[in-house]
Amino acid sequence: MEENFTSQINTPVIVKKWYKKGWGIAVLVILGLFLVAGLSFAGFFAYYAWQLRFGDAEGVGKQFASNKKMMSTDQFLSNAKNTSDFIGDYAKYIRPSNQIIGAENAPITILVFYDFQCPYSREAFPVFQEVTRKYEPVIRVVFKYLPLVSIHQDSLVAAEAASCAQEQGKFLEYYNLLFTTQDLRTETLLANAKELGLNTDMFNLCLATEKYNQEINLDTKDAMEIGLQGTPSYLVNGVKIGGVLTAKQWDEIILSFLNKTK
Repeated sequence: MEENFTSQINTPVIVKKWYKKGWGIAVLVILGLFLVAGLSFAGFFAYYAWQLRFGDAEGVGKQFASNKKMMSTDQFLSNAKNTSDFIGDYAKYIRPSNQIIGAENAPITILVFYDFQCPYSREAFPVFQEVTRKYEPVIRVVFKYLPLVSIHQDSLVAAEAASCAQEQGKFLEYYNLLFTTQDLRTETLLANAKELGLNTDMFNLCLATEKYNQEINLDTKDAMEIGLQGTPSYLVNGVKIGGVLTAKQWDEIILSFLNKTK
């Protein structure tokens, strides 16, 4: 017994490094999969952002096609119960760069994705503008951008101009002009800034340097993650909806949420 015990003490014990053990290999495989997925998404988004900026890929326009209608009000109300069309953590898509109107504790939060050159966004704008006035006490509106440069070449610079106006506290006024004038030429964008009494030197520099391009790309990234299908699109308390809605449809949607809070 003593001899055997001594021999066991003197026999070197080979300990495998953690990454050579079964659980270590499994951990490395899982980390590798996460890394590949992360790099793939980052690469896809970088490619998309490049195409968004320079507008030379038809596929970009096909991914986010402008929508006349995506669903009826009944479909929307049904989607409120469908987990695949409900974004429970929608608050993470409200970024510091987004213009927000309404109280933070409002019972209804609406994220709005518009393209300033999209004909359907333009059609939807006056109705939604009236909805925001009518339900001002109970809704919070978060404005986000989804410029589809591959099919709307002036949409990105218009979004940049709106952000430059936001910098000087004139977002809503400038936002309204972009839709009502329907003229997105650079000279008109500069003239709009002058009309609103903005500091034109500051505005011109902001626009020329594409100061808010990264923030606009983040909004586009959000649209991709949410799974939006076109412009105009909305996220109402986390429920996806898109297309040109009537005032009656908005009434039904908002009242349906208000009834739930009673």
